[in-house]
Amino acid sequence: MVGPVAAHSEDLDVIRAATAIFKDVNIALAEGFIRDPSGLCVSAATEGLPAEWGAMGLHYISPGLFTKFQRHTFGQHVESRLG
Repeated sequence: MVGPVAAHSEDLDVIRAATAIFKDVNIALAEGFIRDPSGLCVSAATEGLPAEWGAMGLHYISPGLFTKFQRHTFGQHVESRLG
């Protein structure tokens, strides 16, 4: 593969490798992840799409990483508006 498709594929490979350990929810919980407080299972049907498209399932978040991401993203947003 070449071009954007290859880069996209490589990015996915990196993400898959970095998150593979969390396929075991007990490891995620031990690492400080918590179940999404909404408790919703996101599915195609609940989003008004054909049910045969399937579902993403339940989500877990890491409050520390989430907060860090929010600060980073917000900081960039403010900088882009001021710059």
